[in-house]
Amino acid sequence: MRASGAALGEAFYTDFLIFSRVIQNLEGGVFLNVGSAVTGPEVYFKALSMARNVARQRGEQISNFTTAVFDVVELPENWADGPGPPPQGSGSKGATHPLYYFRPWKTILIRTIQDGGKSYYVCGDHRQTIPALWALLTGNERMKGNDL
Repeated sequence: MRASGAALGEAFYTDFLIFSRVIQNLEGGVFLNVGSAVTGPEVYFKALSMARNVARQRGEQISNFTTAVFDVVELPENWADGPGPPPQGSGSKGATHPLYYFRPWKTILIRTIQDGGKSYYVCGDHRQTIPALWALLTGNERMKGNDL
């Protein structure tokens, strides 16, 4: 059995349009990125760009929302104060610092909230951080031991 490139392309396109439509409702909401370091942030950024273009055409905006990234990559303590990840290096070697390639920092935590909103970064094992978030949101005392 062979995969159909046309069918896969159509399915991915449909999924992207559905995701972009959901992102149109992000104003006042929350976007969580859990462990997706490259593709997820880029797809989100493209969907948000499309949704913002539609909103502008309607005289609306999508700028008041919260983003949170849950990952194990250690960011500097002042990750929100600076311009974002280290810049790409010059010369034939390309980027000289591995954090340059960590898309959630620049894309989700910095770029998408430049017009307003808030960003949070939670570093840790998902087995602790996600249940701790759930406990905070639901008031579930049983899970309170997993602090964010």
